[in-house]
Amino acid sequence: LYPSVRFEELEAEQTKVVTDLPGGDLEITPVPVSHLVPTMGLVLRQAGSSVIFTSDTGPTERIWEVANGTKDLTALITECSFPNSMQNIADISFHLTPHTLALELEKLERRIPILLHHLKPPCIEQIRNEIRGLQNPDLHYLEQGKSYKL
Repeated sequence: LYPSVRFEELEAEQTKVVTDLPGGDLEITPVPVSHLVPTMGLVLRQAGSSVIFTSDTGPTERIWEVANGTKDLTALITECSFPNSMQNIADISFHLTPHTLALELEKLERRIPILLHHLKPPCIEQIRNEIRGLQNPDLHYLEQGKSYKL
């Protein structure tokens, strides 16, 4: 019988393995990202493929270095919280706009699906219009209730 929640402290770039999961063991490696409070993105590896979740982040470096060194990377999940017109707020709170997202994605050395989340509700339509303007076919949105096989 498994507990509903079990908390374990994670250290930057130290891999933890969760065993006995459907689909095999899950490796979790936290990677520091730039945010107002100390925050980690995650490299999640299971059954020979990896996905990176940047978590909340502003422009950052290490997560992209790790992404470029992760040979089995199949997708990346990142945020885009504010529209370009709110760049100042995004900068102060260490979040991304479509403009800064595009600059961050230039650091990624391969094409993979990029799944976006954390769009601020009052700004969703404007953010989506600006993302569309980037004309990047790799950009998609996470959808609540949808299952993903990556």
